[in-house]
Amino acid sequence: MDQTSPAVERWIGTESEGIQRRETTARETSNSERSVELQGLRLLRCAHEGDLSGLTELLSKGVDINFQDSFFWTAMMCASWSGQRAVVRLLLQHGAAWVGVVDMQGRDAKDLALEAGHNEVLEELESYGRSAQRDTQSHSSASQTQWCDVCCSKYSSSLSSHLSSTLHQFNLRRPPATPFYCLPPSSNSYKMMVRCGWKPGTGLGPEGEGPQQPVPTVLKRDQKGLGYGQMKRAKVTHFRARDRDAVKPPSKDKEEREGKGKGKRKEENKRKEQKDKNWERDFRASFYL
Repeated sequence: MDQTSPAVERWIGTESEGIQRRETTARETSNSERSVELQGLRLLRCAHEGDLSGLTELLSKGVDINFQDSFFWTAMMCASWSGQRAVVRLLLQHGAAWVGVVDMQGRDAKDLALEAGHNEVLEELESYGRSAQRDTQSHSSASQTQWCDVCCSKYSSSLSSHLSSTLHQFNLRRPPATPFYCLPPSSNSYKMMVRCGWKPGTGLGPEGEGPQQPVPTVLKRDQKGLGYGQMKRAKVTHFRARDRDAVKPPSKDKEEREGKGKGKRKEENKRKEQKDKNWERDFRASFYL
């Protein structure tokens, strides 16, 4: 019988340990990302329901106050949409950003509050910076100028007002949003890509130099030649998930039924016209009897 050499056995053991180590690392990374996502979603729910205590507890644990879900909604957007003025004030005091932060439809917190009809939230968003500055000026006749190391600029307003300013937010240098490829991180497809070695934020392919966004296509449902007629705008998605009828071409039976229906209507119109002519003829002939 052939016996495996000690060198081969050591190589097999090293490879198996490396595989187990990579699987453990990938599993820990997936669990940590899932934990961060769950805490962010819990933050959005507390903002939507007006749970100030839960919101304060999550912020004290270091949860990102500007966390965005798969629809790019933030806690500020959820609070503005549900009319939670106290939550909006608390988020503003903790430096939550809302100017220039929009969802997938291009709406910010102010637009959502306006659409939902919450005028008190609109007032809070519009007057927060001015009221904070007014309060600071009332407490001290001459406001003291301070220096911000993040945006490298001087400011004389309150700290909370400066932290929520556009200048400060643009200089935070946050990492770019992770491309989801139309998949949320909690989906099985997204997890499978991570297990196969793909790193969120990089492109596709073995070197990570591929596209970072899905390729837009044009859904062709007719039998016309390529390039015929007006070109349609390419899109990433064309239909909802599990919509089996979205890509089905028009059936021939339906076309035949439509053609037969047109022929039947034409014959009925002819019979009706002939019937009217016969009635008119008989009506006029009755006068000559």
